[in-house]
Amino acid sequence: YEGMLLRVENAVCVDPDLGYGEWLVDDGTGPLRIDDYIYHFTPDSGTTYNITGILHYSYGNYKLEPRSADDIEVVQIHDVALTQIVEPSENLYNIGTTIMPSVMLKNNGTAAESVTVTVTVSIPVLTKRSFAKSIAADDGMASKQDSVVYEEELVVPVDPGDSVLVIFNEVTLEWPGDVMFGFTATIPEDDINPDDNTIGTSIFVVEHDAAVTEIVSPTEPIYNLGDVIVPEAVVANNGNMAEDIDVYVRICLYGEEVYSDMATVSVDAGATASVSFDGFTIGQPGDYTVVFWTSVCCDLDATNDTMMTSFFVPEQVLPDTQAFFEPSAGSGWEFGTPQAGPGAAYEGENAWGTDLDANYPDNADWRLVTPPITITGEHPVMMFYHWYAFSDADGGRVEYSTDFGETWTPIEPEGGYPGYSDVFGSDAFVGSSDGWQLVTFDLSGLGDGVYLFALHFMSNDAGNDAGWFIDNFMLTDLSSEVPGDVRAVEIGLPEATLHVGEMFHPWAVVANNLFGPTTSFYVHAKIFGPDGDLLYNYRVLVEDLGAGEVDTAYFPSAFIPVTSGTHRIELTVVKAGDPVPMNNTLTATFDVMSGKALAGVGTEIPRAFYLAPVKPNPFRTATTVEFGLPRAAHVEIGVYDATGRLVKLLVDGEFAAGIHNVGWDGRNASGSRVAAGVYFVRMRTSTGFSAVKRILMLE
Repeated sequence: YEGMLLRVENAVCVDPDLGYGEWLVDDGTGPLRIDDYIYHFTPDSGTTYNITGILHYSYGNYKLEPRSADDIEVVQIHDVALTQIVEPSENLYNIGTTIMPSVMLKNNGTAAESVTVTVTVSIPVLTKRSFAKSIAADDGMASKQDSVVYEEELVVPVDPGDSVLVIFNEVTLEWPGDVMFGFTATIPEDDINPDDNTIGTSIFVVEHDAAVTEIVSPTEPIYNLGDVIVPEAVVANNGNMAEDIDVYVRICLYGEEVYSDMATVSVDAGATASVSFDGFTIGQPGDYTVVFWTSVCCDLDATNDTMMTSFFVPEQVLPDTQAFFEPSAGSGWEFGTPQAGPGAAYEGENAWGTDLDANYPDNADWRLVTPPITITGEHPVMMFYHWYAFSDADGGRVEYSTDFGETWTPIEPEGGYPGYSDVFGSDAFVGSSDGWQLVTFDLSGLGDGVYLFALHFMSNDAGNDAGWFIDNFMLTDLSSEVPGDVRAVEIGLPEATLHVGEMFHPWAVVANNLFGPTTSFYVHAKIFGPDGDLLYNYRVLVEDLGAGEVDTAYFPSAFIPVTSGTHRIELTVVKAGDPVPMNNTLTATFDVMSGKALAGVGTEIPRAFYLAPVKPNPFRTATTVEFGLPRAAHVEIGVYDATGRLVKLLVDGEFAAGIHNVGWDGRNASGSRVAAGVYFVRMRTSTGFSAVKRILMLE
């Protein structure tokens, strides 16, 4: 073949192995293949070479074939750089501070280098007057040139690609004002990039400096209405002469000043002094900020003049003896003295806990629910202390409901939740709190309305721990004492199958809000027939129901059905001005049979669909559900907890006409026994029939 002798310089190996002994270089004009057909050479990727060889064209590519080792030269690149000043690292230093100047040095070349690194410390040249007088005079007498006050040189070996930290001897900053640090790196050979051989910075050495170093009072995160706070702080003179330091304090409530004071204290150079002020009596709830600051002439460091703290004053702190919350049905939340977990309440004797004396169980899904709460001010805040220790993906979060527990929406605390919980599929309180912690929820974004708040705890089946404990529940611009709020709790339904002509006396369980006040109100009962006609309308008066009390209202007038079919009963609590009308009404259905049922299950074809009262009720170990079908239908019967969540599906299939029974042993779908409490049996058929019965499971 024919070829020509060619030399390429400063070509970087970009691919050391193209196959068949070929490798690829690029000198900046484009890639070129190198072929080891004559001389075999193993290149290093990224290395720069000068290559001489025979250029020829084969298999669609130009290739350069070196003839011997002499045709391949490794090009040595000389390039060192100062990449970062490590010390000084701050902008401000107090006079007398000792630092060790240091800088990062990197060898960007291909050859090992012996680098001379120099540090130079310089200050602006001033007149013979003192630094302070020169600044005060501001007469232009300070020279624009710098005076070198310290210089040091070190020789540092650095291999290619390596970075080293170059540390010089200690330097005591004894020059007030601007101080410049310059670093220079030099090598014997020509550096291809000399622009990065120098680096510098400037600092300011403070002479006059007063600072607030500690807030002695207030230091607690929570104070109560009527508490007296005596503001006190420690101030320091960091300068080089005695100072008369003016110390100020200001207390603000939601940004509005409610207290201020000032005192002057003499402090020697390098010394500290404690300053206290007149007492401040807390008269309003809310979020307070307290600011202390100092003032001296020619203070050269304003960053340490101010120190701030904050505290919160709740409007209402729930008493230690008041349970306040209501656990959801089947929930394991308990109120009392913790024996496990934290071992004691945060304050007082009692607290809420997922289990006061043992670890929580697997597969828990428990809510601890507040009574209705209304927003009464511009800064609604909910706070409490909690202690928690959760296993694996278990956790807890706070939720709110605007429809009295039908749906729940999570809400985040200030600062957010600490992590992600798999059982929730969202952020929550997870892991361990490492002791009692105060948590705050800003509710100003919720707007007006009536809310339920819930502490929702969930666990999986991968392990358990001590759980979640709650104490000192606090409310501000929120009211849990909704005046006159009364509610319907339960509807009394026939205890057995009701037939045409039989007598039934309705009854209802009603309750006053946990915080009252004592009130009287009417309870209305209405019963509607299968065609929607009003068949029964009666009311009774509940008198002087105290705060937190529950009562059963009995209707003396009996209801005697004259037609068979599904009837609807509606109970309504009527109290003028009740602020929470959403919890005043309950509805349910019951069936009326056309004739007296015959003895023997399954031997009669009923004339209407029905779900009989569950027997026994209450029960401990097992109970039986009876239902009747006038014709074949698809039937679904399930047990639900008080939150409406399915506990276990008892029946889901086709059934012939007749009377049928199905039992429930008090276990959920996974076979675990559920907690004692109120549950509901709901029956639905493909014909559109629906009925619900209430049952009570005992311990």
